[in-house]
Amino acid sequence: MPIPSLSRFLLSATALLVFFACAYGASVRWANPPAGASNRPASSLTSSTTPTGRVDAITQVSPPRPVIDAPVHDSTGLATARIHVAAPTQRYVGNVGGEPATVALRWVRPDSVVGTCFLWRRDTAYPLTTASRRQPGRLQLAEPVTIYHQPPTEPVASLGYWQLTSGPGPQLRGYWRDASGRQLPLVLHESYQGAVRYTVETFAVVGPFTQQTQRRPTHASDFLRLLGPAAHSPLARELYPSRAERRALVLDNEGEAFCTSTIEVKLNDFDLLSYYQFDVIDPFEGQNDLGLTATLLDLRTGRELSVASQLRPGYQQPLRRLLTWQLQHNPQCNYLEPGQHPADARAWGWRDARGQLTSLVSLPTNGEALALTGPGLEATYYGDTLFGGGEPSEPRYSVLVPYQALRPLVRPGTPLARMLQARGLW
Repeated sequence: MPIPSLSRFLLSATALLVFFACAYGASVRWANPPAGASNRPASSLTSSTTPTGRVDAITQVSPPRPVIDAPVHDSTGLATARIHVAAPTQRYVGNVGGEPATVALRWVRPDSVVGTCFLWRRDTAYPLTTASRRQPGRLQLAEPVTIYHQPPTEPVASLGYWQLTSGPGPQLRGYWRDASGRQLPLVLHESYQGAVRYTVETFAVVGPFTQQTQRRPTHASDFLRLLGPAAHSPLARELYPSRAERRALVLDNEGEAFCTSTIEVKLNDFDLLSYYQFDVIDPFEGQNDLGLTATLLDLRTGRELSVASQLRPGYQQPLRRLLTWQLQHNPQCNYLEPGQHPADARAWGWRDARGQLTSLVSLPTNGEALALTGPGLEATYYGDTLFGGGEPSEPRYSVLVPYQALRPLVRPGTPLARMLQARGLW
């Protein structure tokens, strides 16, 4: 590679690394950083035991180290680079304040993690964010931001904090001091029963700088890479195909200026894996194209499921009523301007397929998503779907139907029904 081209490639790759590192957001500082890591091979898709060995998996995980492959040129003149942030997500189960809970933690730096917690019988997933870097082991809890991929415009309400008195290690112990000052015990242990270990790997292809556009085309896609027991399963090969297949998928929109595809896991529990894929296509000319896709997998069979298959026949109208109720009565879903009344359907401007005003919000359509998450069924909409046009076409407005409200619509005998039974919600 000529020296000027190499410099431009390294600059672009560095910019990509900064972009993906920033995407991890806030972090939590620990008293003792973890050491190096290794994955022990296993034979089944999901594991019923905690990883064993002299040191537990969470203390074995290496800090994330971006790895860039040597540039590879082909006949098209594109340089290929793989950016891999080695940050496996650690899964903990146990009790928080006397309630069963699942916690997912992911290392950002040697002494920092981010994560989420959902209590099995509640309808909220709580983000775990930085409390203070001067307070080792403290995790701040906050109300979730309901607008997808949108930073809060006002301070996020705090629900108190966790103070860990032991860990990181095979067990996490401590207490949750809630917003009212109560001190509630928490005891969690690392487990992958009914779940999978995974990391998200980003594969990027960077093109040559062009004088005409004054830009370097960049295409990047996230891929779920399963670890541990599921690493050699057919599902793992489907989610993380060969390098050539990944490159072909990344270049599916070749000719555009900038394309990204990012993955966010929403549920990894009770033999179900659910995640979002958020796609952005930024052409050299014209408007951006943004879309959201939800994927649901049955970890017992490795097969993809549809949300519709988990619900009773004729669920559409009842589900629209549940979504409408959340928009009109749940303050977290009030996306209207101040002074407008969410209970008035005319303030929203919902329209049916013929363009006529309607009193019920529609179900998500192309580019929008309907997904299973820890606390409930989540619908994510474009702004023009909720507000009758004139809003940016970006799928970022989320509406959550708690499982307790959804239960009458759940089809008996399905994996979703199985999960609700295990959580005491059936």
